[in-house]
Amino acid sequence: MKTNITLFILAFFISILLLSCTSDDSVTVIPGNNNILVSSTFEIFGRPSFEGWQPNYTDTSTVNFVQTAPSSGGTFSVRLKNEWMIPGVITYNIMGMSGTHRYKFSIWEKGSSERGIFSLGSMSFHVYHEGTVTYGNSLSFHDIPWTNQILLDTLTTSPTDTIAVNISGSWSQSSAGYIFVDLCKLEIIE
Repeated sequence: MKTNITLFILAFFISILLLSCTSDDSVTVIPGNNNILVSSTFEIFGRPSFEGWQPNYTDTSTVNFVQTAPSSGGTFSVRLKNEWMIPGVITYNIMGMSGTHRYKFSIWEKGSSERGIFSLGSMSFHVYHEGTVTYGNSLSFHDIPWTNQILLDTLTTSPTDTIAVNISGSWSQSSAGYIFVDLCKLEIIE
């Protein structure tokens, strides 16, 4: 009898665990957690890592790790190429929360110049809801030294929505070189 009860309880808990799993690549938002992003420094145990981030290319000339970082940023940062029409992009997806919330997305970035032409980059919010995308706030930058950039947005979402934060090199013909990114942080501030 005890064996049957134990097996029933075990089967019950396994069923709950299996039903709570999803096939979505989104990260569940935990209120009160200061940084929603799993990896803000693009490295784990001293090795470069895209953990949680999705690069748009596997081509290392477009999106790659480099050994340069702002102070307290570790060893590596991500290098995004400025490329006419299809620049290097990295995206991080999180599950939406019910209601309206204010988000703060901050990064440290720097650009390089090539042939005397400065490099551009951008960061943005997108919300995916039932097959449609809503473009949120965005911010462009072109700084040569490491500079902290902050993007704020107020988003109304439900748990079935996906919020994407994107960091991109420029797709403009008037930009060249690379953007370097590190110390990314996403917070719910209201």
